[in-house]
Amino acid sequence: MTVTSESSLAISGGKPAVTEPPGDLFTWPIITEADETAVLEVLRRGGMSGMDVTLEFE
Repeated sequence: MTVTSESSLAISGGKPAVTEPPGDLFTWPIITEADETAVLEVLRRGGMSGMDVTLEFE
């Protein structure tokens, strides 16, 4: 198999496979306003491990 410059990896000078800007693709974790509100509510009332909020997920 002969490798030509057309099939070279972008890091080796070839054409990039992805040409569009990534946008928010690499923004992680995705945290919504609802997530923030839920966390603050648990923290403010002191509802920690073993309480109602964790029992919902068990």
